[in-house]
Amino acid sequence: MVNNFVIKSNIKNYQLKFVYDFKKIIQKQYIEGDVLIVDKLVFDKHFTNFKIFHKKSIIKVIANEKSKEFSNIKKIIKALLKFGIKKNNKIIACGGGITQDISSFIASILFRGVDWIFFPTTLLAQGDSCIGSKTSINFIKYKNQLGTFYPPSKIFLDKIFLDSLNKQDINSGLGEISHYLIIGGKKSFSLLENHFIKKKTSYKSLIIESLKIKKKIIEIDEFDKKERIIFNYGHTFGHAIESITNYKIPHGIAVSMGIDIANFFSVHYGYMNKETKNKIKKTLNKLWKLNDFKKIKYNRMIEAIKNDKKFRNRSINLILCTNYGSVFKKNFKIDSNFRNLIKCYFNEKKYN
Repeated sequence: MVNNFVIKSNIKNYQLKFVYDFKKIIQKQYIEGDVLIVDKLVFDKHFTNFKIFHKKSIIKVIANEKSKEFSNIKKIIKALLKFGIKKNNKIIACGGGITQDISSFIASILFRGVDWIFFPTTLLAQGDSCIGSKTSINFIKYKNQLGTFYPPSKIFLDKIFLDSLNKQDINSGLGEISHYLIIGGKKSFSLLENHFIKKKTSYKSLIIESLKIKKKIIEIDEFDKKERIIFNYGHTFGHAIESITNYKIPHGIAVSMGIDIANFFSVHYGYMNKETKNKIKKTLNKLWKLNDFKKIKYNRMIEAIKNDKKFRNRSINLILCTNYGSVFKKNFKIDSNFRNLIKCYFNEKKYN
């Protein structure tokens, strides 16, 4: 099985490795003056592994959307400068996607760019966000409005972090991975289907397949100008669900729900047959058990979509699917027909 990748980037190529002793690796990567930005829960669970860091060089973050706000980013930068970080030092990030966004954004703007490495600790971060170069932070109430492209130099994936995740976090990771596997084709998606059959597919296998699919596209379109747009599949509706539930529904689970809504649109317009939609839904439904989607109001969904950064001229681009491995972009006016389709979807209330 593959244990490392090299991701080609217009900024700098970077390495991804599967490892089995992150304490040893982090000690090897550390040099005096480096700073650790770490998810507080990860630090509390693994604090003995971070003893090499000076107390003042450890910045613990709470993994929520508020921590990604620009006002909080300024405080972290102030702490870094007070500690005395230099251009030749690096940021070592250890956590999930929120920790990654905070660390990568700061690394991209501090001294016009400092080096950073990443230890992703969630299934979502290991199977998706760790590669791709994007950095995103929030500005006031607007999600991911500020950002850059700035990859780490190295990424280290250790299964030890996945072993301590709760069911909701695992499902969120699987939800995000699911959209890559559908895009990858029927054989790719069957890995997720088989995972739910006595865990016949390991997390590592799912991660590798997801990253292979993403790697192929980001190496063609790193800066999200053309081909990479297909990865918005499920995300417009998913981001809206996150927003109107105040992020109580985790990102990956919201995305998996967004996939089902997008597929509902595809069936309505004759792009996808209902059998395929229901087959995909049968698998995704296994991720929704802990969430009550019946409480989502369709009218609030419309308003949230209007706040999406891709909303222009009273319309939004959606990625629709015709079949496994086949997706495309279609523009929709946010009009009465669009509203009625959303209303029709939520009136089905078939989340069992």
